[in-house]
Amino acid sequence: EIFVDHRTSIEICSSGDGSIPKLQSDFQQISELENRESGAIVDLVGIVMSVGPSAVIKRRDGTETQTRTLQLKDMSGWSVEIIFWGKFCGAEGQQLQLLCDSGSNPILALKGGRTSDFNGKSVVTVSSTQLKINPDVPMAERLKQWYMSGGKTAPCVSLSKDISSISRIFAQKTIAQIKYENLGRSDKPDLITVKAVISHVLADNFCYPACTLEFNGKRCN
Repeated sequence: EIFVDHRTSIEICSSGDGSIPKLQSDFQQISELENRESGAIVDLVGIVMSVGPSAVIKRRDGTETQTRTLQLKDMSGWSVEIIFWGKFCGAEGQQLQLLCDSGSNPILALKGGRTSDFNGKSVVTVSSTQLKINPDVPMAERLKQWYMSGGKTAPCVSLSKDISSISRIFAQKTIAQIKYENLGRSDKPDLITVKAVISHVLADNFCYPACTLEFNGKRCN
């Protein structure tokens, strides 16, 4: 770490020093993630095929954060779900969504993502993750050429069981649709948004007390 204070002098270096190494990335093929353990830190670069909307999710501790999902595909012929959390849903997430909505499929370089077993296999951002959209790296140029010469329509195998599962969180339904679409009757839950008027509250058993135990100074709840 380098600390700066009122005695520090910071100046722009006018002449570049070629001896200073650039940020290094060890890009992996998406197909290689199948055998990586959950929690592994990985670097990926791929074509963004789709981007979901940003939504607010409430954590167990009561705080709220944003989340957004996208589908990433590379030359290995595999795709994986990337889950953005927090700050990444804003600038980068919005830019990627605008590019995809306009018909462009941008290239995304993700450094320091964490693998997860959620929804089969996915990669989530952490606080130290770095994102670059359409980066100026040789791998990105190769990806672009591959995509334009047939990669766009090439068969693709997904590491994630259902790419659209997270997107269903944001789907607004009516109460009637819960019945007519048989929501909640499959092996996994259906997550939806419902806006309705409260007609009655069961006073006897409508709630239960949260756990009052504390762990590392934080209440369990």
